[in-house]
Amino acid sequence: MNDYFWSVGPGNNFAAAWRIFLKENLLAVYDESEAGSITNRLFEDLLSIQSLDFIRDPSLKISESDILLLNKAFKRLLQSEPIQYVLGTTSFYNCDILCDPRALIPRPETEELVDRIVTDLGPDFKGSIIDIGTGTGCIAIALAKAIPNAHVSATDVSLEALELAKANAKRNKAVVNFVCDDFSASEIEAQFDVLVSNPPYVLLSEAVQMDERVNAHEPHLALFSPEEDDLYAYRHILDFSAKHLNEGASIYLELNAVTAQAVLDEYIKKYENAELISDLSGKMRFLKV
Repeated sequence: MNDYFWSVGPGNNFAAAWRIFLKENLLAVYDESEAGSITNRLFEDLLSIQSLDFIRDPSLKISESDILLLNKAFKRLLQSEPIQYVLGTTSFYNCDILCDPRALIPRPETEELVDRIVTDLGPDFKGSIIDIGTGTGCIAIALAKAIPNAHVSATDVSLEALELAKANAKRNKAVVNFVCDDFSASEIEAQFDVLVSNPPYVLLSEAVQMDERVNAHEPHLALFSPEEDDLYAYRHILDFSAKHLNEGASIYLELNAVTAQAVLDEYIKKYENAELISDLSGKMRFLKV
């Protein structure tokens, strides 16, 4: 038992008391809504205690080993480490995705992108899809699961990220062909019917405005576009599309709202039907060809 954590805690083994204690102390880092949501996830993921269990049994107790698990997670959360890294997983489009600092944490906006692709292609699509800059593999894996007859490939320049992506594919029983390559995808020779990418698009000038949990813990290689060229990844993906997409192929890209118009201006030179699409919050977040 961690004497300090025990001494400043409720001083008993009642789950409800520890739930209140954790939520109140997480307010040092999170707002009230986040603190409550994260506390619930700690109990659900670490101890398999659901919110309804507190109602069913107000006198529910937890063991000292349970408290040790909560303590370990609590200390990491107070250091602003993202909850997805602390727990090691996150849910993404009906998939359970392993998360650690080898790759960016999947975002809800990217689920929107996947959902748009699945809706457009339909579950019976039998063509080929490539995900450039796959990270955790969440996009490629979600598409492989939702469109089981598609042939899905994915690339990433980071060998560490690819190892994580492969583990996620195995975890979710998804068939994906992974290739180590950068955004030029020079190692790829095949032709594809669909190209999707969520490349690094945060401007270095935006770093000071970012949440500390993101800036301090997530991999900068996957976050930031190069200072010398804000559209670096998008230009390379455009070049790739000219060589490796079949006639009538589709392109889906996630964007930074700040540079969305600039990306469209580049793509519309080659694809006159390129268009910007807003996310659920109203920001220009996606490009579709």
